[in-house]
Amino acid sequence: MLRKLSVGLHHGLATLLLVGVLMSCGGGGGSASNSANPTYTLSGMVTGIVPQGVTITLSGAGTGTTTTSAAGTYSFTGLSNGYYTVTAARANYKFTPASQAVAINYANAAATTIVSENAYGISGHVADGSTVATAGVTMTLTGLGLASSLTATTDASGNYTYSAVPGDYTVTPSKNSQYDAVLHTLTTYSFSPPSKPVTISNANFPGVDFVTTVTTTNAYNISGKIIPGTQFLTTDPFILVGVTVGLYNSGSVILITTTTDASGNYAFNGIPNGSYTVSPYNFRTGSCPVVPTEYSFSPVSSAITISVSNLTVDFVENISRGGCVSPI
Repeated sequence: MLRKLSVGLHHGLATLLLVGVLMSCGGGGGSASNSANPTYTLSGMVTGIVPQGVTITLSGAGTGTTTTSAAGTYSFTGLSNGYYTVTAARANYKFTPASQAVAINYANAAATTIVSENAYGISGHVADGSTVATAGVTMTLTGLGLASSLTATTDASGNYTYSAVPGDYTVTPSKNSQYDAVLHTLTTYSFSPPSKPVTISNANFPGVDFVTTVTTTNAYNISGKIIPGTQFLTTDPFILVGVTVGLYNSGSVILITTTTDASGNYAFNGIPNGSYTVSPYNFRTGSCPVVPTEYSFSPVSSAITISVSNLTVDFVENISRGGCVSPI
């Protein structure tokens, strides 16, 4: 009897131990471990002039917004593996880097420390001599302290503004010309002064104003095409697409170039009245020691005068075998 009881107890303990082992390994119908879907934390810091109260925005594999603490720290928790972008912003301040990419790969991640600086406004107004606002003017800001130039565009009231840290800058206005193919007019824009220097110390810099001069002249189109001509000592095909065609002024100064389309067509649009020369560029394919193929045009160039109508100027493409000079 005692022996049977001992054996029974032994079997019962063994069963309990086995169940315990199974449960510790996640078996036996227990709850799933969190390790199947781990999450991580992305953290960082803002230093410089204004570490506290900076809005940090997270985008990419997850989204979120937080604000830096008094010590300039911030964090986003519960993030999965993936690529994220961290962006810092606060009015009247500049942040370097303004945004950055951060990857989470089965571990917590730390963003590059963001440095804050004071930033001030550079603003102004662009209008013609009658104080009519000029909208759509591209205002370019350049300076040694900028990694690349900044641009702003004047609004419907002719106003623009930048945000910049202390330093020396130059503001330059520009606006593309506008061609009206129906009226055959070309409208161009010039500005006075052409540019203005600006020095930011510790205050905003308003009043960087410019005056626009609008000029409208008669203008027309010059167009034409490249036509296959003769093949001399070669069976290579004519190349009509991608031929460069240049437009020169009366002083033989290049004004603009264009390239032909798949059918050999080209066009210069919005060309004011005047005397010009149109010339396609010779080119070759292949190089020595393989004998190249030369592409030339007839005529070599064409002198034209635009007066009161569009003009058409065609060129004939001729191809021939080139030559290679044997080394001595």
